[in-house]
Amino acid sequence: MEIARWVCFHIYSQNPYIKPPRAKTPQSYVRFGWEETSKEEAERMAESCAVSPEVAAQLNQIFENIRKNQDK
Repeated sequence: MEIARWVCFHIYSQNPYIKPPRAKTPQSYVRFGWEETSKEEAERMAESCAVSPEVAAQLNQIFENIRKNQDK
């Protein structure tokens, strides 16, 4: 599992289309269930999950386009 995570992280880190913030380590890219998360790290991850109004508007537009195309 460690090797698979390492390979996936390097593929991810080479992708030029992924916008920042990007994971800096394989452990920050994928966390396994048996790895413990510190309270500070959990709080930081929760704060970084916020969606801005601009991103929400873009996502809503994408879903509207998908729904329109499904009705055709």
